[in-house]
Amino acid sequence: MTCRVVASPAPQVTWFKNTSEISPGPDIKIYFDEDTGVCTLEIAEVFPDDAGEITCQAVNPFGEAMTSATLIIQETEETEISTTEETTTTETVTTTTTTLRVAPEEEEETEIQVVDETHTTRLEIPPSFVKPLVPNTRADEGDTVRMEVVIEAEPEATIKWYRDEVQLTSTERIDILYENNTCTLVISDVRPEDSGDYICEAENLVGKTTCKTTLTVN
Repeated sequence: MTCRVVASPAPQVTWFKNTSEISPGPDIKIYFDEDTGVCTLEIAEVFPDDAGEITCQAVNPFGEAMTSATLIIQETEETEISTTEETTTTETVTTTTTTLRVAPEEEEETEIQVVDETHTTRLEIPPSFVKPLVPNTRADEGDTVRMEVVIEAEPEATIKWYRDEVQLTSTERIDILYENNTCTLVISDVRPEDSGDYICEAENLVGKTTCKTTLTVN
């Protein structure tokens, strides 16, 4: 069974049957070519108990990918022949039964089927600002100020806004909008006391980042 993975840095590759990890052995070979990304599981001689869901998992610091398929082993049938001989005398009756197992005339290869293939990839990216805040923002008293950032993160990041290290929430004059990786802080009817350092913080399971602007209200 063969698949190919693309990853940087090179991932650790693990094979599973159902939920049990597959280890190399005399009849089981596992190969991974870091140059081509080709992963191979080779079973020299399959038996019915090798059937099950086979999964290849690739993991590196930035995420994981899995591909699975169901392996079905079709058993080769044997033919059983019984012969019976009876010998009769005046005193006893003896019955002899001989059982033979006969292989098919032509050797049949075990039929292997692979069905129900599934592939999943989970990529983890720490937050980063594709469009950060500008260093300085100026506004006149009574204006509406919009501070906008664009964030890239996987899974989706949680966004928080701060003014002078105090977290902001939506109020009558403050709106916090988040849509399609774009987060906007809107301050209506700005006042001189709104001046200060504004920080946008983005955080997910794999990281956290911030950017800052200084607002000056004339």
